[in-house]
Amino acid sequence: MQEKMQEKMQEKMQEKMEEKKEEKSRAARLQMIRGILDSMRVESQSELLMMLEQQGFPCTQATLSRDFRQLHVAKRRLPSGKKYYIVPKPKDDRYRVVVAEVEKKPQLTIPGFKSIAFSGNMAVIKTLPGYASSVAYHIDECELPDILGTIAGDDTVFCVITDVVPVELIHKLEICLNERS
Repeated sequence: MQEKMQEKMQEKMQEKMEEKKEEKSRAARLQMIRGILDSMRVESQSELLMMLEQQGFPCTQATLSRDFRQLHVAKRRLPSGKKYYIVPKPKDDRYRVVVAEVEKKPQLTIPGFKSIAFSGNMAVIKTLPGYASSVAYHIDECELPDILGTIAGDDTVFCVITDVVPVELIHKLEICLNERS
């Protein structure tokens, strides 16, 4: 009776040791895959399978596919059209999962633009330092009849408008600045 119990205990210990060995080999294989993909451009799974076998990590294509899933392996396209496998870095924003959709506010897309405020027949446009002259240039290029002219400083554009600011002018100005970016 004791012999049977000892046999069962030995079998369980052997199974656990095999499981640990398998986990270690899997972890080592994953590390090897990451190392290969980080150091060279691999274009196919069969190419990677041959490299792994040469390094002492033989595995099947199905195993490699599961490993790819675990490592979040993706394909990157070169300008020439060729594709190769990559393992994204942990803090790589391009592969970040977005959980909730963020409400987007409409915004002018001209470089350097920060804000615009109206008062009577004047508009003051705030920009990043050094961008005011290019913003003023874009406004002048739109040739809006309601704008008499612009004066640009380093980070501020002053616009003089023919009359009290009509709502249509605000929309035209937004369109103008978006088209010129």
